[in-house]
Amino acid sequence: MRLHRLRAPLVAAALIAFLAFGGSAAASVPGTSLPLHGYSRMVSDPANGRLFVTGGSSDSTILVRNEDGSAKGSIAGEAGAGGMVLDGSTLYVARCGWSVIDEIDTTTLTRTGSISAPDIGGTCDLAEAGGVLWYANSSNHLVSVTVDAAHTTTDTGEVIDGELATTPAHPDWLVAVYSETWVYVYDVTDPTTPSLLGSAFSPGTADSIDDIAVTPDGADVLIASGAPYELQAFALPGLTADGVYPTDNYPNSVAVSADGSLIASGSKSYYDKDVFLFPAGTSTAKAQWDFNSTDDVLYPHGLAFSADGTRLYAASKGPSGNAVVLRVLPAVTLPKGAVSLKTSASTIAAGHALTVTAHLGTASSNRTVSIYRKPVNGQQVLVKKGTVGPAGNLGATIRPTANATYTAVWGGDTTHAQTTSPGRAVKVRVVVHAAAKGGYRTAAGVRLYHYTAACGGARHTGCPTFAVSSTPPLPRHLTSVVVQARIGGIWRKVVGGSQRVGANGKLSLIIFYTGRGVVGVPQRIRFTFAKDAAHLGNTSAWVKFRVTS
Repeated sequence: MRLHRLRAPLVAAALIAFLAFGGSAAASVPGTSLPLHGYSRMVSDPANGRLFVTGGSSDSTILVRNEDGSAKGSIAGEAGAGGMVLDGSTLYVARCGWSVIDEIDTTTLTRTGSISAPDIGGTCDLAEAGGVLWYANSSNHLVSVTVDAAHTTTDTGEVIDGELATTPAHPDWLVAVYSETWVYVYDVTDPTTPSLLGSAFSPGTADSIDDIAVTPDGADVLIASGAPYELQAFALPGLTADGVYPTDNYPNSVAVSADGSLIASGSKSYYDKDVFLFPAGTSTAKAQWDFNSTDDVLYPHGLAFSADGTRLYAASKGPSGNAVVLRVLPAVTLPKGAVSLKTSASTIAAGHALTVTAHLGTASSNRTVSIYRKPVNGQQVLVKKGTVGPAGNLGATIRPTANATYTAVWGGDTTHAQTTSPGRAVKVRVVVHAAAKGGYRTAAGVRLYHYTAACGGARHTGCPTFAVSSTPPLPRHLTSVVVQARIGGIWRKVVGGSQRVGANGKLSLIIFYTGRGVVGVPQRIRFTFAKDAAHLGNTSAWVKFRVTS
């Protein structure tokens, strides 16, 4: 490509060709990992201040946690444990695939009995209404079983296979989901013959229903479905629309505090907030939390309140996407802590060392702080998580390759809410590398090339050649080129142009000539990479060269 023809008599002509080498382009909430392979349900025990958690089909224990989320113990021999119902000091546990509902003493944490539950299946949910337990069998029939010594089982013939919900305000009402799309409201005063009070096909939803809950006053059923992106309330028993609680993408969990004053909604959102907390009847969230990972999404039925409503438990898949992580979120308004962050520079060359220091200024038993980096147009990633030192500091040394904003996150404690520091933006300047190739030697920093008529030929053999790249590599990035010659004691521009580097971020550039007028003329070349959204631009050092006889 011809860019410029010199008029000075010393250089008859100068032309530039570009050859691209081939190559390949290349606020967080602390949680506790649970020893489970999957997740099913959570139930809070008000009498003993405990939380019961059931796992996946391959788990055989029920985990017992204290109200603060710490480990209390476990109940072994509970393979297939799924849905749970707490009645006084007895925890009923549905065991899918085992045709049984176990009875657990919540004080001693031991199994005291079992109830035959033939063919228990579906979502393995369990509910208590009308004085009996309810579940769906593998034939998608609604089944009741009495809790007395007779344990009488009745297949009602009602077609149901999804989530179940009840309310203390109407102990004889049972709300159920069928085929992830239908919602039914039954009066089960006579457990052998449920009476349908209301039904609706996916009321207000455009996707499958993942979770439901009934408010303690019995006024509404709350529905979490994949779409729309909001928790929806429908009045009982007629299932007429009664308000919404906006969330992010794909809501899949819902919980209501025991006094009905708080409503929690969760989403399996990959990029946005994961959990929302609302005052009942208010569409503006009073708190929201982000797990800061595209894989760490909430499980269906992954929310539960503590008995006193001060804590919200959230079960998610963890950063790996295949774990069970329990988070204890403050459900009451707490003051934030004092967390700050500083960086050793606000602008830095790519690949150079940057020190990021978080400072916790709140006295607390929780001394764990996390430092996060959020690149431009990227997802927030963890830089470092650790315990602050005696002075309250946690430092990390990194070598950034793109513009980013850094924040520090402290998970809070029993008297402070989770706190995120103000963000500190650090801009990264690309480093441009340019080097001469070929030639026969370097003298006083000048690369020397023998004159050859072949340089002006079709193959441009023996011409001055230069390799261009950058840190970090920027595939297809536009670079501008300037060539100067020293004429009459002054450096004068003789050639200029631009070209994109290759897919591997590299460029090979040849300067070829067509006559001997170039011999002995000092020349130099440099390259400039323009800034983009993720980097500041930069210019290479001059690379000097000369063609000799």
